[in-house]
Amino acid sequence: MMKKNLEKILSFSFLFCIILFSKTFAENGHKVHEHGTSNITIAIENNDLQIQLEAPLIDIAGFEGEPKTKLQKQKLKEASNKLKNWEDIFKLATGSCSKDRVTILGEHKKKQIHNHKNHHKKNEKNIHSDIKILYEFNCAKPNNFKFLEIKLFETFPNIRKINAQWTTASGQGQKALNKKQNKLIIR
Repeated sequence: MMKKNLEKILSFSFLFCIILFSKTFAENGHKVHEHGTSNITIAIENNDLQIQLEAPLIDIAGFEGEPKTKLQKQKLKEASNKLKNWEDIFKLATGSCSKDRVTILGEHKKKQIHNHKNHHKKNEKNIHSDIKILYEFNCAKPNNFKFLEIKLFETFPNIRKINAQWTTASGQGQKALNKKQNKLIIR
């Protein structure tokens, strides 16, 4: 029992480090709220595979900010259901992984207000929102996990680019993906 709790604490600590790593990575010019561009962070430790996706809400649900209309609420619900169906989002190559859980961390998590110079009104302000999802898997053979195919481009056609980064026991890396180059070689 104590060993299992320690493993969970270590796993969450590892995920926390990955999130901090991704924040640092983002602050170095990689991750800005840019329509059409999403970010994926992947961590493999022991038998745990965790994938965090962060995307502009407009690319996923077709609008920014809090859903106000019935149609926006419906679109957000449909998008959330699509995101929860991980087989439409990722293809895991070997590793014998099974889903533990999918958690939507925030549908309006990050709001940014900034001035747009290209609008007709000077200093017009817009609210921008992101959606964050955490996918957690248990892999029976994590050393056999070779690559991850990202299928977000098919499911959400407004996504044109994905900035991916990963860390494993054997190293870390980063790569920009698009519809034609959508595979990450992890090991």
